[in-house]
Amino acid sequence: MYIGADQNTFEPGQVNRPLVSNGFTKTEELPKTPLGKERASWKRHLFKNRSTFKKDKCKLIVSAILIGVAIGFLALLITFIANLLNTPKIHIDEPSGSHRLANAGIGKPDSPMTTDLPFDEPTPHVVAQKAPEKQKLFSSTTISAEPVNELTSALEEITSTSTMSELEDSTHPLDYFGLLTDRNSADDCLVHYSNGAKTGVYPVVKESKRIEVFCDMETENGGWTVIQRRLNNKESFHNKLWNQYVEGFGNKEENFWIGLENLYALAPSSGDYVTLRIELRGDTCFGDKCSKSSDGFWYNEYKFKIGDASSGYQLDISTPTRGNLSTANNPEDPLFAMNNGQKFTTIDHDQDSEPGFNCAQFRNYGPWWHKNCTKVALNGLYGDKKPVTRYMMWNYVEKSKDGKIVASFPIHPKETIMLIRPMF
Repeated sequence: MYIGADQNTFEPGQVNRPLVSNGFTKTEELPKTPLGKERASWKRHLFKNRSTFKKDKCKLIVSAILIGVAIGFLALLITFIANLLNTPKIHIDEPSGSHRLANAGIGKPDSPMTTDLPFDEPTPHVVAQKAPEKQKLFSSTTISAEPVNELTSALEEITSTSTMSELEDSTHPLDYFGLLTDRNSADDCLVHYSNGAKTGVYPVVKESKRIEVFCDMETENGGWTVIQRRLNNKESFHNKLWNQYVEGFGNKEENFWIGLENLYALAPSSGDYVTLRIELRGDTCFGDKCSKSSDGFWYNEYKFKIGDASSGYQLDISTPTRGNLSTANNPEDPLFAMNNGQKFTTIDHDQDSEPGFNCAQFRNYGPWWHKNCTKVALNGLYGDKKPVTRYMMWNYVEKSKDGKIVASFPIHPKETIMLIRPMF
């Protein structure tokens, strides 16, 4: 019997063909033509390698799935980056709700403000024009835009509300995207504030120097960098050495000194003045010759910058611009009169103007920009209860219009904070 060919074309031969009858397999003798030999050989190869074909088929299916997933993820990533770059920054009002961040150079610190900062942010109509492009991108793929939009919204919320300590947590979702440095670095805390950041620790970059700073977003319109804070006596300030004051010490969220090198990077003598704000809260002193305000609040603001290490971190401040520790533009203000133009002195590095002794050691005034010696010593020994000019203190003097002293006493504050912010 011949299979599918002219019988005159092939040589006769025999080939086994399986037959099925009542569940038993039998064979039928067929002529062994070349075509018959080829088909028989192919069948033997097929049955012999059936399991191999199944495995190869599975591999192909898995490979196709993996390629599809990879393409989908790449499309999501491209869309996410495009959305992130094109998404406008969201303004978050200051907690008081009464002020907003000012355009550079607009108004006074206590005047109403707006958020018209000169940043390259897309305006609403520009965003509206970009929407069709985004939809076009989505329509070119089989991936829905909804999960991408949800991811973008979640990332915007995280980056605008998280503190640096939260963002640097190894389990934080943003760690997997590598966006921490670029998204959260800025020139100063004022820029972080304009981006809606909350009070906390953030990185700032000055002259290629990256500094971790504590940003106060609540005091007087926000955007302040804390350079010194004392809340209690848990951290010693008065006996720290020169290197410690140069490098900084303490817990940024509690008792803290930022370091003279960092302070110079933030407010260099070669740059513009920044605003220095000093606040004193409470008084540990008791008696009639004290402030009589155990829960009092005092503050002053100045124009401020300092020199580099070669200058001894020389202090450069103005007379006070506002506050209640002394009157504005008062040349007799104790900080301006006794400390302006002075180098920084510690107990092991004497640079004051007093030839007889070290003012940082004298009366436990502690490290400061001493002259001979001082009427302000905010790094002195904490917690004096006596009305004496020593330790951690501010010598308060109030005069009448005709120049007579109407009040004079040392304030030994329970808490101090020193903050700086770019002037505007």
